[in-house]
Amino acid sequence: MALPPLHDLQNQPNNLAISTPLQTPSLSITSTIETSNEKENLTTTTEELPPTPPPEQPQPKLQPLLMHETHTSPKTQHFSRSLLLFLQHPITDYCIGQAQARYLDRAALKSSLTTKKSHKNKTPNSTHRPTFHLAQSVQSLNDGDSDALALAVAIFNADGTVMRKHTLSPSSPWGKELEEGGILVLSYLLVEREFRRQGFTSVLVKGLVERAKGARGGVRWVFVKPGVIRSDLEGEKEGSREKEEEERALERARSFYKGVGFRRVGDSRWFCLAVEG
Repeated sequence: MALPPLHDLQNQPNNLAISTPLQTPSLSITSTIETSNEKENLTTTTEELPPTPPPEQPQPKLQPLLMHETHTSPKTQHFSRSLLLFLQHPITDYCIGQAQARYLDRAALKSSLTTKKSHKNKTPNSTHRPTFHLAQSVQSLNDGDSDALALAVAIFNADGTVMRKHTLSPSSPWGKELEEGGILVLSYLLVEREFRRQGFTSVLVKGLVERAKGARGGVRWVFVKPGVIRSDLEGEKEGSREKEEEERALERARSFYKGVGFRRVGDSRWFCLAVEG
């Protein structure tokens, strides 16, 4: 706590008598004020000032624990898996953040479904070559994950190639390179409000990427469609104010993903991050 400033004693009016006994810990001030009727003596005594407390030490940066889970099924384990990450408070064990993503090994998925169709349609004189349909292949996983299917429909053609409208867009840095390599579809990302702006969201994104790198086939691209956490909008009245706040929250989400390296795919709502080997 800072000490209260003392008045400059040299700048007091001439009619003010000052007595300051420096040998004592208290300050005594006697003032003589002349009025039209009488002279009044005022004496003010202040108690000894309290000692200045030591400066507050900065709080150490919180170091949460990064926990992870991987969910697979016998049917899809060779070409798809669900990755979950949790940030655990080091003292309370409370979960302060979490992220979820779907990993897809497109090469393995395409090879698996093509092989099945080849055996099913095989005849002695058959020259039929089964076609690969990305959206139908992703849908066949049937694990309740709609984000991977939404990506397949919005960005890729049925044969897995990138839609031309995304590669020809002047604002898109992406092209046919998106057609090769494993992909990670980020479907959920949340850090509790009181722990935001401390870098924990970036920790979750990087943690997911590192986990996906260890998967068979690796990961080359991370896709995300920025959204809004509905609980962040609680308390907003319905109507124009709610829509304005939702748009601001959505813009903050886009800014975050751009800040960690994601770039928009064409004119779509999807963003992509290239993963370094």
